[in-house]
Amino acid sequence: MKAFSFLLKWTFILLLSLSLCVGEESPASSDIVNPCCYYPCQNRGICVRYGLDRYECDCTRTGFYGENCTIPEFWTRVYRLLKPSPNIVHYILTHFDWLWDIINRTFLRDWLMHKVLTVRANLIPSPPTYNSKYDYLNWEAYSNITYYTRILPPVPQDCPLPMGTKGKIKLPDPKLLAEKFLLRQNFRPDPQGTNLMFAFFAQHFTHQFFKTHNHIGLGFTKGLAHGVDAGHVYGDTLDRQLDLRLHKDGKLKYQVVNGEMYPPTVLDAPVKMSYPPSVPPEQQLAIGQEVFGLLPGLSMYATLWLREHNRVCDILKQEHPTWGDEQLFQTTRLIIIGTDFLKSCGFYFAWEPLATYLCIYVFTGEEEMAKELEELYGDIDAMEFYPALLLEKTRSGVIFGESMVEMGAPFSLKGLMGNPICSPEYWKPSTFGGKTGFDIVNSATLKKLVCLNTKWCPYVSFHTPPPEYKHQRTSHGEL
Repeated sequence: MKAFSFLLKWTFILLLSLSLCVGEESPASSDIVNPCCYYPCQNRGICVRYGLDRYECDCTRTGFYGENCTIPEFWTRVYRLLKPSPNIVHYILTHFDWLWDIINRTFLRDWLMHKVLTVRANLIPSPPTYNSKYDYLNWEAYSNITYYTRILPPVPQDCPLPMGTKGKIKLPDPKLLAEKFLLRQNFRPDPQGTNLMFAFFAQHFTHQFFKTHNHIGLGFTKGLAHGVDAGHVYGDTLDRQLDLRLHKDGKLKYQVVNGEMYPPTVLDAPVKMSYPPSVPPEQQLAIGQEVFGLLPGLSMYATLWLREHNRVCDILKQEHPTWGDEQLFQTTRLIIIGTDFLKSCGFYFAWEPLATYLCIYVFTGEEEMAKELEELYGDIDAMEFYPALLLEKTRSGVIFGESMVEMGAPFSLKGLMGNPICSPEYWKPSTFGGKTGFDIVNSATLKKLVCLNTKWCPYVSFHTPPPEYKHQRTSHGEL
């Protein structure tokens, strides 16, 4: 018995000693920085951590090799030698109208557009790779559609600084950034003459899928279709859609004010809308997207699409008198998606992946602003993504910088080309109720959307009116 007690005593002492040793080593290991926080892997190489302070770059299918994926393979060298810079490509695509007029009259048009669209879209990986929660590939990034997808992984959670190992321990106050760098003191017209019709159309269109679920987190979306589904017109859930529908002749609910059709109030269509508390229910318009009542431009487009939907329903009912409410609604929705889809294609830009910023001065184009940004962030590589896009030096004659232009189209095209409307199984007259419905889709223009749904046809364009138009209106006493 004494021998057993002696053995138990020394076993306890030994275990206690081991636990103290482990406790002493923990602070030392916590001081070791994850080597992947330094972002050593270049050219889309993936950093994998081994042990405490080792890493390895996976250069598979990047076109590069070496410890940090920095040495180009032979064909990569050839490609980089022959490939023109993004600015040259952009210049060619936006100039030489005489050349494009010739190409548009030949078989080269379809071949060239196919190549341009597919090459740009294929820059975005498919299936999705990352979301905001995990900095490594995982099944959630593919299967959990409540997340926004992303092409690059987030900063590893165990990095010492918000942006890895560079910059300051705390990011600048967003309000300070907005007031210091984005707040305009004087009006700055768009060099290309773009007006608010374009800005509100773009915002109205993108709010089909850019619907951040703020109550859950910034990395989550309520637009679960992740694409062009006209959810901003019909609602993003079946319950919301059913509340907005008239359930007669395929139409949406509406109210008539001064002889014109407008969205119903929430008293007639009980859907949740985001209005200030001071707005009574009888003045709250019920729209597919809950925030569209906050801005006049978004309410305007919501009204136009409501009228267009009900107008198309009347056309289809005349063509197909045997169709019931459900088929009229579903077919009209496909027509609306098709027309919205084609209008969105007018926003195409020649975009490519973001390149590494060389220095702050090149980045902003303004030395004074560059110094202020460096002071706020501590390092150019610590700049956040959205402020970086907005503050980048703009290209000549346009309002956006290279990164905004070169990045957006691959994402836009990937989403548009993944839409079932683009499938050969869908893109045919029968999908849209026959030739009449198919013609509505193929001939859709912004001017038709407005002029077929208003009492008179005003000047309709994404550009400000030309001087001669203003003079003409003045001479007729319209101004």
